[in-house]
Amino acid sequence: MKNKYLLAVPLLFVLLPSGQAAANNGEAKSQQSEREEIGLETIEVRATVRREELQSTGATVLENSDITDRVYVQPLDMATQSPGVSIVQYGENGIAPQLMMRGFSGAHGGGLASTLDGIPLHDTGHSDGYFDTGLINPLEIESVEIIKGPASVLYGNHAQGGVMAFQSYKSGDFNRLNVRYGEDNTVDTAAVIAQPALNGKLDQVYAFQQFMTDGWRDKSDWTRQNASGRWTYHFTDAFSASLNLRGYRSEWNSGGYIPNTWNPERAIANGPGNGDSGNGGERDRFDGRIWANYMFNANSQLTYYGFGTDLDNSRYDVRVNSQGAVTSATEQANHRQAFGQGLAYNFDGKLGGRGVTATLGLDYLNEDESQNIWNLVRGGGRARADQNTQYEFNLVTTSLFGQVEYQILEPLKLRAGLRYDNFSGDMDTGPNNTASRRGGPNAHYEATTQDAFSPKAGILYAPLNNLELFANYGRGFSLPSMSGISAGSNSFFTKADAEMRKIDQFEVGYRANPITWLEFGSTGYLIDTSNDWTYDPMTEVYNYAGETRRTGIENYAKVTFAGDWSVKGDYTYQEAEYRTYFSETMDMSGRRLTNVPTHIANAELAYAPPVGLGGWLKLRYEGGAVLRDQPSGVNAQYDAQNKTTVDAQLSWRFNDRYKLMLDVTNIFDEENYGNQGVPDENGFFTYSMQRPRAIFLTLDMNW
Repeated sequence: MKNKYLLAVPLLFVLLPSGQAAANNGEAKSQQSEREEIGLETIEVRATVRREELQSTGATVLENSDITDRVYVQPLDMATQSPGVSIVQYGENGIAPQLMMRGFSGAHGGGLASTLDGIPLHDTGHSDGYFDTGLINPLEIESVEIIKGPASVLYGNHAQGGVMAFQSYKSGDFNRLNVRYGEDNTVDTAAVIAQPALNGKLDQVYAFQQFMTDGWRDKSDWTRQNASGRWTYHFTDAFSASLNLRGYRSEWNSGGYIPNTWNPERAIANGPGNGDSGNGGERDRFDGRIWANYMFNANSQLTYYGFGTDLDNSRYDVRVNSQGAVTSATEQANHRQAFGQGLAYNFDGKLGGRGVTATLGLDYLNEDESQNIWNLVRGGGRARADQNTQYEFNLVTTSLFGQVEYQILEPLKLRAGLRYDNFSGDMDTGPNNTASRRGGPNAHYEATTQDAFSPKAGILYAPLNNLELFANYGRGFSLPSMSGISAGSNSFFTKADAEMRKIDQFEVGYRANPITWLEFGSTGYLIDTSNDWTYDPMTEVYNYAGETRRTGIENYAKVTFAGDWSVKGDYTYQEAEYRTYFSETMDMSGRRLTNVPTHIANAELAYAPPVGLGGWLKLRYEGGAVLRDQPSGVNAQYDAQNKTTVDAQLSWRFNDRYKLMLDVTNIFDEENYGNQGVPDENGFFTYSMQRPRAIFLTLDMNW
């Protein structure tokens, strides 16, 4: 991995908290039981998320048992177990899927954030917050927190629509090995080894994964490997420190998207696409993380942390038209180095005889990214021609945040918090930069410092042990563009009065567990944005676009019966529209936002005995989204395909240690293409692979 391990050296003098503790998982539990489950001494922080904080929101927490023993196209798919979350698959292997949450995109929209043990998963070359979860090994993930909207005080930039925070195991006494073989010669081997504290001092957790597949058609092979180690040393009962190292490599090829007229009726299951011209890429990443925690007493602690990321990402992208002619061919090489550190104080005690928790923290993040793009020789595979883009930028973020939760009455708790973010940076272009939106060659830009204040507030009312009512407000934001710097654009680097996008979310909901075998709840939300800017492809300029509104209601229920049987489901109805939207070429005011499903539903029947035959059957539906013909500069919108998938698993549990599973994904659709773009003049869509029907056999060993 080149010189990436050198990053571990400067990390030895800083200290890191390890992400967030588990948040409310949508299951109705009393406040007393929550406090019994999570104590201050068990919390590792970046600074702190406790169940108490997220009880007043519509957040979901998935435990390890929820996310393992399932087949994913990519680990990001596990987010669909949260109501209202959808995934757009591109079928391009190393191209990360697009996470959609409450009408915000985790792809180039930059509206969602994702972290692994507190380290941002943002990819290189995509300063809008695009992230890749390919380095996630599900076996080593203890929990996944899915926070909807800008509800948490811990997250700032990129967290407009929410956060997906992965938390790995920090300690334990178990070994687990998972071996899977399936469709397209897919082999996936993963393991996690957790050793208990040696002499009560040293906890060790190791994990690795090796994945490889030939792919669903020619030139679609993909391999990826990741490995991690975590060492936590307990110097005293009050003081402990931890070091976490992680490496990841991914190499892939791709047949590309299937152009419009090549497959108008989805008849060519293994169509050549544009793979003959060398689509694919590779990614190398190394993360180092260190933290230390000191307990002043049973009620208060101080945590100091630091982390570093070094990431190289290359992509070869060849596009063809409906006649099969190459229209563009590029190689994009990106490099990202990021270093962060911070300090957090946490208190959990009583004031005036009532429970009070408090968090106060400081974060610092320094990001350096560079991008180089070359044209490829037409018909020459991956041979470089001239260079057209060459730039690098530095972004420095300093954040302060604080929050207090107070139990005013036994059934009533209030939460109030404030976050402050300050941004500065500069950008340089190289002599080979000819892209006008990057500012031309040999240019230097110094950004105008910008800052944002984000207030948060919540209320939790539990009149009964089996009923919780909650409401909250959260302000969020997003920075202006990092890359569009042409004249008139809303650029962080070149426009002194560039405005941040502002997001205001209101949530209200309830959770109920009236009898032991029944759980259900609902969350309603309203999100307004202002100071929106959009990129106009006709003029290559970012323009003021006005405001948007998103509203929805997310519902879930779970019933257990006959001991080992369960039925669970969720249904979300959501609407998203442009309240005002105007650029130089189009007026979309009153139109629906694109790629936002109106309906999302899941239903699952499961049987899980302690030994013997078990299994589950799951139905998922997404419908009511629209696509927009943006490149033509007109107001045309088209209905996207509705998606219905059925997945199933049969399993045989031999005992507590061994389990054999047979999975079938997307039972009723062998191909499962999705329309990725608007139709051409003949009414044909561009297609990509979603989740094709496939069969996998898995042996899970846990001892």
